[in-house]
Order: sequence, then structure tokens, then C-alpha cells
Amino acid sequence: MSMKIKFHFKRALIGCLCLGLLALLWLVFTHHDKDYTRIGLDESEYLKDVREPIELVKGISFSDGGSIGLSFRDSKQVLREVCLVHDLFGVKNLTFGELTPNWDRKVAIGSREEQAFLGLLQRWYNQDLEAQEWFKRMEQWSRSDKQVSLFTGNESEQQRAKPHAVAIMKSLMERN
Repeated sequence: MSMKIKFHFKRALIGCLCLGLLALLWLVFTHHDKDYTRIGLDESEYLKDVREPIELVKGISFSDGGSIGLSFRDSKQVLREVCLVHDLFGVKNLTFGELTPNWDRKVAIGSREEQAFLGLLQRWYNQDLEAQEWFKRMEQWSRSDKQVSLFTGNESEQQRAKPHAVAIMKSLMERN
């Protein structure tokens, strides 16, 4: 009888170790940071003339399922607009040229053009301490009961654009 218990205990222990190893591998392969900062804007027809650094102008959230619009100016003061369109099926498509959802200007998911925009956002984020604070606040808020607004009500339009840019960056990082 004790032989059977030892045998089952060993099998259970080996099974737990295997599951733990699989969980660790999943964590490493799905949650590592992806750095797209080296991808040049020349990879994107829409972004090839953008001159960094950029300055955020406006961020908008839509009630269509979670679309996010963002406008920014480059160092030449040229205004650009993008939208991460979130359809009702959970698909998020990046579009260029308009702040509002526009299915006619979709960027291919995972394309070099999308990655060039992600690199632009990552470079902006790395230089903007306030954006990094927004990231932390958003992470804390996502783990909360969400009874309190993410915003204090005292933010300027440019400051309110930062969490929108961070949200777009996070969404693109998850799938690229």
C-alpha cells in the first residue's frame, strides 16, 4: 500500500513540475517586452515624413467597442491622426489619417507599417516620464474595481491624450 502512495506521489510531483515549467515557458514567451524603437518611420508610407519628437494633441475613446483615436504633431508641427479601431468581434485594426474609425485606411496587422508606428510610440514613451506614470496608473486601475475614474478632471487635452497613446501602444505590443 505504501508503495502505491509513493508511486502516486511521485507522479503527482512530476506532473506539477511539468505544469509549472509549461506555465513559466508561457509567461516568458508571451509577456516579454518587445522593442520596436529601431524600426524606422520610412517603413510606413503615412509616417515616412514625420520628424521626431512628437507631441500629443488629442485622444478620444469611442463607445463602439473600445476604439481609440489619437492626434499628434511632429517637430515640423504637422498634425497626424491615427485610430485603433476595435470592432465588435475583438479585432483591433490600426488606421491612419483620421481620428475616428475608418475601415478604408486599415494597416495590416503585424505589418512593418504598424510596427513603425509602434516604434514611434515606444520612442515617445521612453522620453516622456508623464506617459510612464500614466502606464503605472493604468496598470493599477486595471487591477482595481474601476469605481474611481482614471482621470482627476484637471488634465489638459494633451495630458488626457497620453493614456490613449499608452493604451494603443499596449494593444499593439500585445499582438506584435
